[in-house]
Amino acid sequence: MSEQTFDKAVEAWLAGTPSWFLRVRWWLAANYYKRIWNKNIRARPVLVMAVKALVPAATPLLAYHVRANAALTFPSAMLWSGMIFAVAVTVDFVQTLLSLKHNDGTAAEELMMRSCELLRLCGDDAIIAANRPAARNACLSIIEVYVRSLTNAARGEIGVSLARYVPGQPAMLRIDERNAGSLRKMGVTFSGRFVIGHHACMAGDDPRAVYDIRAFGAEAFRSPTGSKTPYRSFFIVPICTARRDGLIPLGYLSIDSTRPYEFYGNRANVLAVECESIIARLKKLMQEVHP
Repeated sequence: MSEQTFDKAVEAWLAGTPSWFLRVRWWLAANYYKRIWNKNIRARPVLVMAVKALVPAATPLLAYHVRANAALTFPSAMLWSGMIFAVAVTVDFVQTLLSLKHNDGTAAEELMMRSCELLRLCGDDAIIAANRPAARNACLSIIEVYVRSLTNAARGEIGVSLARYVPGQPAMLRIDERNAGSLRKMGVTFSGRFVIGHHACMAGDDPRAVYDIRAFGAEAFRSPTGSKTPYRSFFIVPICTARRDGLIPLGYLSIDSTRPYEFYGNRANVLAVECESIIARLKKLMQEVHP
């Protein structure tokens, strides 16, 4: 039953024609996960808003207290005023700290633009074989830094990996490269039967976003490398080479996040455009390995 669920979900995903009900469901889920569920934003702003609402609410409560006690002495009035003033200043201070921690991604976007410009200026000269793994790792790490800034994610919440097909085994893949600092397994050969990236490669070279891997059933939610599954959403870029008989898939670039609906809406398009030169360099490095 789980295999049928996976196959139907993949077929609908590749078709790319969701019903209006599913579109509304995606929109509601994306806004829930980005604005309410997100652990980086849900607790502190709500607390600040509650305390700010408490400050003006203290005035009628103070009036009721004065009426109940018949009189308010000068020291008591100063004490209450000082408490309200302290709360108001503390709330403004915390709100300032939150605004300073907010990351609009401007610096990372500029970094990505400069990196892409550098790659264009470097020309199309082939990189020697000994330097190709380091070059691919550098590309993956640049993408990871940019996506973290774009999504306001913490280190470890975004993973970027490069999966390649095993020569002579068209349905088997292997991940030998990940972004710098990743602790996930590498060097494990696995079947592409329940791997979303494999099915994306079989459908062509169009980039595709997966909003929530759980929508594909239990089989897809298991890590192909046998490690714990920390991710929920993906952005997949198939890497293919053109031959006389059509496109031959070499593997795929996978950008994953621990948060669902991370690549919903225009974010996937922005990612594809901003990382275009980096991805093109990765494709060239892959084609140099598989001429």
